Amino acid sequence: MTKCVLVSGCLSHYRDQILAYTKEIFSDTDSKVNVLWCMFATSKAQEETKYQNYRTLYDPYFNQNREVEHTLASEECFVEEVHWADVIIIHGGGNKRLRKMLQAVDLSKTFRDKIIVAHSSAANYLAAAAWSPGGRKVIAGRGVVPVKLITHYRSSTNEDERAPTDWDVVVKAVGEFGDTSLPVWTLRDGTFKTWPEKSPT
Repeated sequence: MTKCVLVSGCLSHYRDQILAYTKEIFSDTDSKVNVLWCMFATSKAQEETKYQNYRTLYDPYFNQNREVEHTLASEECFVEEVHWADVIIIHGGGNKRLRKMLQAVDLSKTFRDKIIVAHSSAANYLAAAAWSPGGRKVIAGRGVVPVKLITHYRSSTNEDERAPTDWDVVVKAVGEFGDTSLPVWTLRDGTFKTWPEKSPT
């Protein structure tokens, strides 16, 4: 079964959440795990640096009680690398290169039975629709996860001189966009939510 962990972003500023994030990612894996890191939302020139920075942050958590092999994703071999991976982590950032890369892939087929961890703009892309903080508008996603998403909810991270965000208006606009039967998930910075949602016990 495919499992998607949608992350609002800015997780590095919330160290207390990283342990819960790690537990959620690896709760359904074996003791040996292949992790593919996708940095398509940044420039090619910055990929390696960001990758190493994230490894420095997350490795002490990821490597506890498990053997993890890491690979940085490439545009040329992305589909083959996804087949190798158990966990695919797609970090956020700029949206243009990320969308161009993922639009060329049949995600429902390629991501089948994988654990997908998508941060910020990557999470927005996988949702059916989402609020773009930079564009300050509702945008359509790929619908891999059948929800509508608002990342960086009630955050001032992406505010600018145009005016503060009216979050009540944003929630209404996202809810009315496209399929109105889909739920709207609001994620504050440093938080995440998993699909499919677990049934209450």
